[in-house]
Amino acid sequence: MRIRTRPLLKGSVSFFDDDEDEEVSFVDVEPLFETIRQQFFRSNLRSSQSNLRSSQTSLSAAFSNPSSLGTTNCGDPDETSTKDTDNNPWSVLEEEFPSASPSECQRFWTQYGNDKARAPLKAYLEWRALYEPYSLGISRSSQQAPMDSSWKRFSTSISSIRPAERDHEVWEQAWEIAWYQVERCQQEPDEVFLFPPSICGHSSKKHASVPDLSKYRRTPIPQYLFAHYVPESNNILVQALPAQIDTKLACAEIHSLALALYFYDLFSELDDTNKSQLATGDLWLDVRGAPPWANPKPLQLIPLIRTVSTRLLAVHPERLNRLIVFPVPGWAVAIFNVISGVLPQVVRERTVLVAGNASHNSTLPMDKMAVHMDDETTKYDTLQDMERVRRQAVTKAERVKEQLQKREQDGRGAESLQFAGMP
Repeated sequence: MRIRTRPLLKGSVSFFDDDEDEEVSFVDVEPLFETIRQQFFRSNLRSSQSNLRSSQTSLSAAFSNPSSLGTTNCGDPDETSTKDTDNNPWSVLEEEFPSASPSECQRFWTQYGNDKARAPLKAYLEWRALYEPYSLGISRSSQQAPMDSSWKRFSTSISSIRPAERDHEVWEQAWEIAWYQVERCQQEPDEVFLFPPSICGHSSKKHASVPDLSKYRRTPIPQYLFAHYVPESNNILVQALPAQIDTKLACAEIHSLALALYFYDLFSELDDTNKSQLATGDLWLDVRGAPPWANPKPLQLIPLIRTVSTRLLAVHPERLNRLIVFPVPGWAVAIFNVISGVLPQVVRERTVLVAGNASHNSTLPMDKMAVHMDDETTKYDTLQDMERVRRQAVTKAERVKEQLQKREQDGRGAESLQFAGMP
């Protein structure tokens, strides 16, 4: 496929098939440019590349490792500190923040630089302490003791191969903790918050990070992130099924907290077991919908993406290795290539679009996707496993939908409805 522009129609692009030279579709991309400018980058399109990185509004920027792209603002260690760095430039942070692990200091130093890393690292340590059991005010002898045991189960180390049952358990525990904190926010709105004010950009603890939590209650959230361990690697494949997200069930701040806890468990143990290499993840975003899912429109997810990316960048910098979106129509890949010049380099370099049929019952373009897999021996097995996970998620959603309809017919609500664990 090749692209033919029409100068008389501002911002218009036509797509033609090379074999028959017939017009396949016609798209006016000017609204797309405007949406990207307003929703994601705003004034960053006119700023420098370093300012684009600091905008914290792109999903890719939320976990990226821009240091390898030449976009990081790390500075010169010789200029930022005169202390002995003990063979690594972030040892100064280790001395100043003894509660932080070496890998945590390394991530924040790489993302922000020695001078600018102190405040973000301090905010992250506040967040981490906030969700330690006793920081939540939980006592083993209190009636809330199960919450303490939940946190202990949540904090256990992951196995060398993360099984589906373990991954689903971590997902449920992350949401349990998130909902528990929401309930505390409702009871003490002036004292309790989901994220420390310093992370949310608030100077006062009395400024709640969520405007109104009263309309949200503990609700089963279908798992839309799945971790696949890559053998002999510190890189994890994270499969995302965003079509499952129902924005009416929980606000963006609640999603942010649950995902932050989920990723904390996902990466922290790998950091501890392999101290020579930071644990990173490839986010594989499956755009296909399914009849029993919520199937939100992409623009409906923009506020959620903006908030989640900002919060995750604050607590999990330097995590995303690549963002791979699949399967997308060929014309969408062409549009991305057209507009990629206005995107930040860190987004442009780390984002891959894989062309394919995006209908809900389509099969994956395995050969095209396998090119972007790290492990040569197991890449097709991993892709097959991703398809299996998606099919199970669809089946589970159908089963839950039937249960909900039956409960409504019986005059019962969905409060006690639970999602079954992964088989």
